[in-house]
Amino acid sequence: MVRNLRLVMAASSLEADPSGFPIRSGMVGVSGAVLRGTPETDACGLVVDEAGSVCVFVVKVTGAAARPGLPALAAAAIGVAARAGLPIYELVGDLRRFAASESAANLGLSLLRISTRDSRVEILNAGMPAIIRLLPGEAPTLYQSRSGPVGNRFAEVYPYELMSLVWGSAWLLTSDGVTAGSLDPVTLLRGIAGSGLTQSAHELADAPIARVEAATLALSAACGETAGDDRTLVVVSADPRRRFASGIESRG
Repeated sequence: MVRNLRLVMAASSLEADPSGFPIRSGMVGVSGAVLRGTPETDACGLVVDEAGSVCVFVVKVTGAAARPGLPALAAAAIGVAARAGLPIYELVGDLRRFAASESAANLGLSLLRISTRDSRVEILNAGMPAIIRLLPGEAPTLYQSRSGPVGNRFAEVYPYELMSLVWGSAWLLTSDGVTAGSLDPVTLLRGIAGSGLTQSAHELADAPIARVEAATLALSAACGETAGDDRTLVVVSADPRRRFASGIESRG
């Protein structure tokens, strides 16, 4: 499938503007925030495809091509592929072509796709801090990076994980601006414990951006970071108690 990825922003590909967080799709709730630093590197988004799968992602632009506007353009490129319901490997292929069109760009990507219809979760982590799953009564589960960032190195493989959906799960997606540039999961786990996110994740997935911004600041401080790069936190909750009509609902 060939697309002009330079035009995807004009296509308004994202089903829901992240500025409209919190967002609900069925029994899945999502909220998030990006705290801007220098340079601008991060973007996040949420897309619901025709099959009803919810795709949430955080992208970080690294390399010489980092410039204002590029993270949003990369997010829109991901949104086009996700909205089409492409398999993960095809989505990554589209993102590779986008990276090749932007001189020297490398794109760290955390991606979580939930199909409530099929009770399935797909996770891709390419060059980002661990995606954390929280489940009451269990230790956090870490999905660490299994490749480098997505770039124009076409020989590189970007593995992803497929698992059953466990209702009651919450997931945290972050950029390395939160963890002082570290991909060491110990840093992130220490920050989660120190900031209280272990107990508050489900509630935070229904919270306005201002509360998520405060949680991002607390998590960054607990991880040892106070300023510098963009810092992003996205919280996803699959809670059967969240009984809303199907389709995206948003409230501020």
